[in-house]
Amino acid sequence: MSKKVNLREAKEKASTPVPEETGKLIAREIEFGIEYDSPEGDVKKTKLRSKVLDGDGRLVKMRLMAQLAGGVSVDTIGAEERYRLDVLSKCVAQIQDPAQWVLDAMSEDNEFLIEIHKVLMEHENRYFRRDDGAGDPDKRKPRISIDSSALT
Repeated sequence: MSKKVNLREAKEKASTPVPEETGKLIAREIEFGIEYDSPEGDVKKTKLRSKVLDGDGRLVKMRLMAQLAGGVSVDTIGAEERYRLDVLSKCVAQIQDPAQWVLDAMSEDNEFLIEIHKVLMEHENRYFRRDDGAGDPDKRKPRISIDSSALT
């Protein structure tokens, strides 16, 4: 004997809109490999773990930037050096337990630092957008929508 179908539940289920595909979910924490030709001539390899910063992590990043500025107000530092401190503090805060040579290379080699930062920013962007990087960016559903009609 077959089980009787509850038509009311079936209709509700059928009437529920199917959510749009929002893209591949990217984990808050990922691992990626790096290879670095050091100035000393040796090739160094490791894996790095990136964890997208939460609110507390962003505070750690800000405090780290202040420490790296060495007591000098960040606002008085030139734009290029301020950008470097911002990027370095973000990388140090976002990368989980890196090898010491990675920290040393990030602090000395701007090209290495910028390349690592690009990966971390792509990770963060994809995490918050839930984007797999494919498709037309103009057709993406906006992540945030604000009705400010009360202000007009």
